[in-house]
Parts: sequence; C-alpha cells; structure tokens
Amino acid sequence: MEGHASASERVEMRLDDPEEARAHTIVAVGDMLRRAGAGFWNGPEWQIDVTDETGRLVCTLTVQGRAADAFHEDWAVAAAQVQPAMASVA
Repeated sequence: MEGHASASERVEMRLDDPEEARAHTIVAVGDMLRRAGAGFWNGPEWQIDVTDETGRLVCTLTVQGRAADAFHEDWAVAAAQVQPAMASVA
C-alpha cells in the first residue's frame, strides 16, 4: 500500500489465477477503506501492486479520495443556493 501511513505491507497468498487475484484485491481494498474510516478522505493516494510468484505484475489498483469540501471551500454556501432552486422545480 504505497502512500499510506503504514506503507509497504507485503501479504503473500496462493490464488488460482489472475482473475481471482484481481477480485481478491478489490475485496482487500474495500476492507482497508472501511478500517481507514474518515481518515481516508483527503489523505494520500494508495497504490496496491499485485504480483505473481515470479514478481511479474498482475494488476495495480490506485485509490484516492477527495471530499467535496476540499475542492470547494464555499460548498455550504453553494448547497444552500441550490436548495431553493430545486424546491421551486418540484
């Protein structure tokens, strides 16, 4: 997990094929995100590299979260301005 506070953790397991390795990677990343909780948002990029027993790359998964307020400091004001417009359409 490159970029994370506990970077460069190596996990070894025996899987049948690249498809199973990719599917397992998605599940593992979901577990990591659940454990990270709110600390994930606006944190560093994570990169998970999956290799076979010879060291050849099977897949790479890169994850980075950005909360809306990191992009828009005036997010609360913008949301308040949208609400009346939506209410009048309904």
